[in-house]
Amino acid sequence: MSQEHFSISNPTLCLHCKNDEGQRFKRMNEIKQWYEEERQKTFNQCRLDELQKKLEEQCELLGNNALCLHCSDAKVKGHEVNCSLCSSVIQELEERERAIEDYKKKCDELSRQADINKKKLDDFRDRMSVEASAEIACSSETFEDIYNPCRESELRKRYEMLRLNKWSKCLQKIKENKRRGETTDEKKEKETVERMIKKVFDKASTDMKKKKELLHTFFKTSDSTKSVNNKKISQCMDMAVQNLQMMILYENCTHYQDMNEELGHNEPDYLCELADDCYKQACLMALHNPPLTLDWRNKEKPNGCPFPPIKLG
Repeated sequence: MSQEHFSISNPTLCLHCKNDEGQRFKRMNEIKQWYEEERQKTFNQCRLDELQKKLEEQCELLGNNALCLHCSDAKVKGHEVNCSLCSSVIQELEERERAIEDYKKKCDELSRQADINKKKLDDFRDRMSVEASAEIACSSETFEDIYNPCRESELRKRYEMLRLNKWSKCLQKIKENKRRGETTDEKKEKETVERMIKKVFDKASTDMKKKKELLHTFFKTSDSTKSVNNKKISQCMDMAVQNLQMMILYENCTHYQDMNEELGHNEPDYLCELADDCYKQACLMALHNPPLTLDWRNKEKPNGCPFPPIKLG
């Protein structure tokens, strides 16, 4: 027997096919017989090692559980495979392939659903950013937008700075006027400043109410009625009020100082500067949701300061 006769690249028989067991056993013996014949012909150790390795490879191939050549050819040609072992292997492989296809379809469906849910989430975020921005920015009933310079805590802080800084400057000016003889009654001067502050705050509150009424008329809404149907319009109204508030914040308010110049007074009047600062602060507080109002009935005046505290609640 030649070596090429036993060069097996694939097992030629099915291990568990009853009709092929004898042929497989016979083929195994033929290979061993050929090995013995070849071993006796050579005394070269390298050749013996090569033969031993070849024998082991052929025996391993014959013991393989894969499809036999006959069944493989039948499957490729589309013929029915009669081998019970090969049929079960083919069936198992086909079932695995179907399972893989099912998993692929499920993965594709999950991916499609994930894309849809992501789009819904993005739409929801965009919608909520518009709907909540006005409530977050204009109202501090439950929380504040820390990026909004007109939030309630910031407006309260600005008012406190107005009380402390401007009133101390007023006292200094009143004392200077008294030393120059421009005023004789310091108490009367303080009362004048107090009346002016209240009038400016009242005027700013009235002006802002009129502006809000104009916006309500334009948007056809009211403060008391906010139904589900006109919720979007109400949100636009809140955003418009917020934008008006931001414009006033960044505006350089010099209304009373300009009037002082128009009357021919070349020297700046500290009362006009104070009036402009009070008017700007009062507008910002009036446009807040809910409006921040002053407790004018509070008679407590620490250090004689005419600025009343902001009402609580």
